[in-house]
Parts: sequence; C-alpha cells; structure tokens
Amino acid sequence: MTADSQGAKELSLRTDTSIKTLADIPRQYGARQPERMAIEYKQRRLNYGQLLSQSQRVAATLRREGIGKGDRVAFLGRNPDLYFLVLYGCSLIGAVFVPLNWRLAAAELQHVLDDCEPALLMLDRDFSAAFASAVGTKKLQPFSIDAHSGNHDLDDWFASLASAHDLPAIEVDSGDVAVILYTSGTTGKAKGVQLAHRCLLEPRAAEMRLGTWMEWNEPEEKLFAALPLFHIGCLSATMMAFYRGCAVVLMDQADPEALLDAIAEKRLTRGLLVPTLINLMLASPRIAERDLSSLRLIMYGGSPIAPAALTQALRLFKCDFAQGYGMSEVAGTCVFLEPRDHDLEQPQHLLSIGKAGPTADLDVRSIDGTPLPVGEVGELWVRSLGLMKGYWRKPEEDRLQMRDGWYRSGDAGYRDADGYYYLTDRFKDMIVSGAENIYPAEVERELGAHPAVQECAVIGIPHERWGEAVHAIVVLKAGAATTAEELGGFLRTRLAGYKQPRSFEFSAGLPRNAFGKVVKYQLREPFWTGHSRRIGG
Repeated sequence: MTADSQGAKELSLRTDTSIKTLADIPRQYGARQPERMAIEYKQRRLNYGQLLSQSQRVAATLRREGIGKGDRVAFLGRNPDLYFLVLYGCSLIGAVFVPLNWRLAAAELQHVLDDCEPALLMLDRDFSAAFASAVGTKKLQPFSIDAHSGNHDLDDWFASLASAHDLPAIEVDSGDVAVILYTSGTTGKAKGVQLAHRCLLEPRAAEMRLGTWMEWNEPEEKLFAALPLFHIGCLSATMMAFYRGCAVVLMDQADPEALLDAIAEKRLTRGLLVPTLINLMLASPRIAERDLSSLRLIMYGGSPIAPAALTQALRLFKCDFAQGYGMSEVAGTCVFLEPRDHDLEQPQHLLSIGKAGPTADLDVRSIDGTPLPVGEVGELWVRSLGLMKGYWRKPEEDRLQMRDGWYRSGDAGYRDADGYYYLTDRFKDMIVSGAENIYPAEVERELGAHPAVQECAVIGIPHERWGEAVHAIVVLKAGAATTAEELGGFLRTRLAGYKQPRSFEFSAGLPRNAFGKVVKYQLREPFWTGHSRRIGG
C-alpha cells in the first residue's frame, strides 16, 4: 500500500513549545536555566546564560557592520563554539547563516561564495589562506577570530564586539530562512539548500514520539559532535540536544582515540557517527580499557553497519544503536532503523534504512511519479516537516526536485511488506544497458567481497550497441594482487550476465566528497565527454 492510497499521516507539530526560531533556544534556556551547560569545546565551557549573552553580542556586532534581515553571513571553520555563537547571533537578527565546507578546494569555495554572495565572512584564522585564495579580489570583509585559542575567558575574543544592550528588537518568523547548507556535490556543483527555522526545529519536537530510546534525561545528557558541522547530519544532531536544553561537546575532527577518551572522561551519552569511524574506534587497541558505560545511544548514517561490526560494537559500547537516513533537503533524518531492529538474532532488517519516522512520509515511485507496489524498485519520494524552502536562486531545480510537497530524493530503493525501506543505489548512478536497469551498489557489494579488493566503484560508460556498459574501478588492498580476468571469473557465479562489468580499471584511490561519499560524476566524466547519458548526470 502506498502513502497515497493509505492516506498520508498528518505532518504537523503536536508538541507545545515556545521554541519557534533558533534564537528561542538561547533565549529560553538562558533566561530560565542560565547555569545549564550548553557547549564544551577544548578548555572552554559555555552555559546557556553565556550562550545567550555572547550570541547577543555577536548579533549586535553584525548589526553594527550593516548586516540586516535576509543577509547571508558565511562561516569558515571546523567545529568551534564560535560556530554556534554566529549561528544564534544571525538568528537573533534574521540573518542567514551559511557554514562553509572547510575541506573544499579554493575553486569550489569560490563557487559557493559567488553563489550565496555573503555580506560578511567570519572565519577561524586557521583558514585565512584558504579564504584569500578563494575570494581573490572579491569585496568581502572577513571578520577573523582565533577559534582555537586556549583562553578560558571568552571576553578575550569579544573585546571589540558591540554590547548586547545595543541589539534592537527584530521580528523573526519560523518560516524565515535560518541556514543555507551547500550540498556535497556528488552529482555536480554544490547547491544551496534553504532551511527555515521551522525546518530545523519542528522535526526535533516530532522525534520525541519515536519511543524511549529518543527520550533524553534532561539536562544531564551530553551529545558529542565530531563530524563536520557544515553537514546536516551533525547540525541536526546538535539541534536535538539544544532543543532539549542539553550539552554539546564539540570536537575539531573525528579522531577515534580522542573520541573514545572524551566519551570516557566527559561521560558523554549520545552522538552521531558513520560506520567507517565506528570501525576505527573498534580497532583501537585500548578500547576495552575505556569506561564507556555513560553511552545511551549511537546514531549512525551514510551506510548500513556490517553485522560483524555491529556484534562487536554492541559488546564493547553496551548501548543502543540506531540508523538514520536523510538529507539536507529535509533538514536531516526522516527514516529510522530503531534499536529494536538491531537484533542479531533477527537480522532480517539490518540491511534496510528503516521505517519513516514521525517527521515524514515516504513513497516509492517510478520515473513518471507513479506510486509503485511493495518490492518494486523506484525513486524514494519524501514529504517532511523539515522540507526545505527550495534551493538558493535555483527555481528550475525546485521544479525538478519537488512536486506537491514531495521531495524527489534521487535514491533508488524499495519497500518490503513490513514497511521497511531498502536503498539499491542513487537513481542518477543507475546504469541502463540495453533494456536492463543495473544498480551499481549491487555490483560493488559482490565485487567488494573479493579478498584482494579494498574498495571499488561501478559506473556506466558509453557503449555503441547497448547505450551503457558496466565499468568497475578497483582499489586493491595493500600487498594484494589480482587481474581483471580473475575478478570477472569471481563475479560470474555471483551476478547475472547483464550485470557483469565489461571492463576493469585499477586505481590507487577513489575521489570522495567531504562526508566520505565517492564522487561518481568525476569518475564518469572522462568517458562521457562528447556523449549524453541516458540516465542522470
């Protein structure tokens, strides 16, 4: 039964709350529980009272610099506490916060700056060289702060900032754009996703209805944020904590040893990880020495976790695990594989992404938008409380990606009879060879089982007769050796003939974006110059 035929569930906020805009978070908790811990970063700690007062000073300074409602303020830095002071400072005056991907090359960064045209750029001094290289003669005024200072007193940072008393009252609505996040650009140039205040906040209220595993022991809980804050995954996770008045512990980078130490020493309770980082933490020779008993929940995303890794993780972390599926365009997670589904004795759903949560409806549709039955592969369409207001200055993309309140995810997948959803691949990565649809993820899964293969990527390349042919790019494990003929023979009994790679290429590595996803359009580009693809871009 499709979402249309069963009647889509009402997507409305059922939780009474005084938090309507991001600025209401420091306002509410800063006034009512000012001593509650809000942010910890290195040697610095900010309670909610300080978060409010310092955010107000940032807001007053932005106004002094001529920043008004709707103006973009870009931020270039890793994961310092300054990130949230600027975010909340912008929200107090209705400015739009644009966190920049600090891993971008200068040309990529320049594209983002050219696109969003920020009135001001605030940056960590560590990134001054990258900024200068990217903007060249662009007329931007950078406001530079040493975000990695070891000072305990934040007043050393803000000696030149305006007083909070100089901040005028500005009307900000929940439907106003709060943040522009730039997509990872796996299919081309990054696009700016416009997220209103309600997009980031209403799903947080709805998530409280997921069950006991999403109930927070306020205010004792501490969430760790080690993944990049320019990505919706980590930003939405921190909003879960702030929405409940809990603490966020910020880390500059996802170092497995430092993260394990922080969990043990700071008694952290929740966090967001990717399976690769979980595996690195499990490989630590000292993991058994750490006291990880404070952990209540680890959320992960990006890909399923292997059963063997999950077995080890459940034994060592002794906490709940839940998988989240989502995207910037719907402000984070909208599908959840709950802790009860991480049952090793009943593992049938572990390869799924889970079921639609209380924040969203999900449907599987054909290329022309027709709902598809159980078991049939199509494109996942999402209707969500967090649905973006559209791409920044790209109305043609809005028309392509959104229809009647639904967002076309670009992911191919199917639904089983129990309501669990499974991804097969990116729709744009699908290969059409003759009349057959081939999903690279299936080929990659089988090819990755060869003992010599470290990782691989499968793409479609031009073929005069069939339109596209399957081509595999293979990275071998250190010291391993194999041939195209051997790999072909290995796959012959594992895949149907039309799914077999017609050619192999050996490489030292695969191009990845800032969140670790393989950038397949870069792999396809050399083959498709002068051709037009039949599927995707």
